[in-house]
Amino acid sequence: MITEFISFELSDGIGHEQLILQADRVVNEFHKKQDGYVDMELVCENSGKQWQMVIHYQTMDDIEKVKTNLPKSCAIKGFIELIRPGTMKVSFYGQKGKWEV
Repeated sequence: MITEFISFELSDGIGHEQLILQADRVVNEFHKKQDGYVDMELVCENSGKQWQMVIHYQTMDDIEKVKTNLPKSCAIKGFIELIRPGTMKVSFYGQKGKWEV
């Protein structure tokens, strides 16, 4: 499993509800239609300034396919418009272990 972390800050004037609604569009109109998609969560640190999307895909090959489909997605474009320019950082990590309750 591959975990993608996308960290960002919201542009001025963008509310949390607006972001959550757009993130829901991203999941339902884009990610759920991609091969290998597992799940996504949206988290925010306590001050409400730093946000992160945590996305799981089965393999890095699945993510490479996603990268080619990103520019075609209106939901993704709408999401990016909410983000303060220059604050988005993306990183990928391969799962090496997992512990559950």
